[in-house]
Amino acid sequence: MTKFYNFKRLSALLFVTVILTALLAACGDPTATTAPAVATTASATTASGTTTAVATTTATSATTAAATGSGVTINVAGTDVAIKPGGGKIFNPTSPITITIWSSQRGTNHQALLKLADDFKATHSNITIKFDNNNETFSYGDILKKLQAAATAGGLPNLATGYENWVPGFVDSKTILGFNQYISGEYGLTQEQLSDIQPAFLARGIFPQYSNETYLFPFGNSTPVLYYNKDLLEKNSIAVPQTWDDLVKASQTISKQTSNATVGLVFNPKTVSEFVAGMYSQGCKVYDYASKTWFFTDPTCAKQVQLYYDGVKNGYFAASDPTKQNDDQAIFEQQKALFYISSTSSRSFIDSDIAAGKNGAKVFNWNATVLPHAAEVKTPVSTLYGGGVLAFKGKTADEDLATWEVAKFLASTAFTAKWAASSGYAPATKSALNEQVFKDFLAKNPHNGIPVETIKYATTSEPKLGYWQNIRDEFDNDVFALFQDQSGAVTVDSTLKKIQGVAAGLSK
Repeated sequence: MTKFYNFKRLSALLFVTVILTALLAACGDPTATTAPAVATTASATTASGTTTAVATTTATSATTAAATGSGVTINVAGTDVAIKPGGGKIFNPTSPITITIWSSQRGTNHQALLKLADDFKATHSNITIKFDNNNETFSYGDILKKLQAAATAGGLPNLATGYENWVPGFVDSKTILGFNQYISGEYGLTQEQLSDIQPAFLARGIFPQYSNETYLFPFGNSTPVLYYNKDLLEKNSIAVPQTWDDLVKASQTISKQTSNATVGLVFNPKTVSEFVAGMYSQGCKVYDYASKTWFFTDPTCAKQVQLYYDGVKNGYFAASDPTKQNDDQAIFEQQKALFYISSTSSRSFIDSDIAAGKNGAKVFNWNATVLPHAAEVKTPVSTLYGGGVLAFKGKTADEDLATWEVAKFLASTAFTAKWAASSGYAPATKSALNEQVFKDFLAKNPHNGIPVETIKYATTSEPKLGYWQNIRDEFDNDVFALFQDQSGAVTVDSTLKKIQGVAAGLSK
């Protein structure tokens, strides 16, 4: 019988402090975020030099700068937001400008970005992109800390890869640059370009609490998915689960038929992003921006935590060891679990681990699908992972326009098709799927197509609040304590009430 990090084993870690801010340098992961400190002094300085040049333009076609088209309507947290198209011109200053991007991409991903920067230079002779990953050491957390310091002391980059909950701190410090004026401006996105970007990626960057300003633009795009052992499913006549009820039944079946040598779902007990994604898939709202209300204690949210709790208690789910990085993935690779949930970016690591026999893994057939959902929720729902780009105010209007020109490029088909094929992220535009470079990437390995199939269901995002990380930490610690408890004194209800209380207090 396989031993897992269950209730008894979890109790042994009662006095262990576990920090789960594992930062995926190249893949991106929401758990890498840290609450941005509110800077007390505004600063508009950037890492690049100043320019006094007067902008010159090159029209993309014979059309004028006037925008044509009706724009797009994006659903953001239940509210429709209209975005108008822009004029479609290309901005190219008369004097050279360097746009610096602080990036967490390393290794082959960083090298791919350097090559793509050369593509940009071919059409923007006076704008140079500088990708700075701090000599292969930047993690998302490192970038945030350095941004927080620079927001007060100066030296901000023009762009940085990061997450939604970073934004409020930089809005407070008045250092962040909003994208709305550029999206719909003279050098903005045409109707065709605007309609081409995946709606969920645009929605992710729009902030209801700031008059629907766009502060995050697409760059790295992934989503949590359900990985499954295809061989074990077929051997035990189990269908790929579509609902959470299906997953529970499949887990009960595999545990029974293997005498608990293999459980159904293995999960990290300190992984708030996956719990929250599951809450959305149950039909829970999680947070309402208009009323500043949290819904952790709502029955639809509580149902998800209860599902995990019942699974571990009854032996058909298992909690992995949160002190071991990627322990849940290792258990899945060892075929000791039928399912596990992780980012689409994990698929390349699973492939390489199994091929190399890492963790004692033997070759088997596996795949992934969109997260299960409640039976009453007709369409699957998931959240977005991966870092977008935040922009910071420069010293001149030209510099800010050049910053926008780079952000626009990072969300273009020309960039995103090649970037997705190099990095494994999902492309930001619909038309990128038809680019030959991306088609060739999909043809190399069937698992490369997983993000394409699942990203369309990523219609939600984690709350875009500066104190969200404080709530994440509270959630992780309290849920972990729930799975540690053997006395029955800690319940799902008491756990969620505690989290709700902390969240409500921070919202005041």
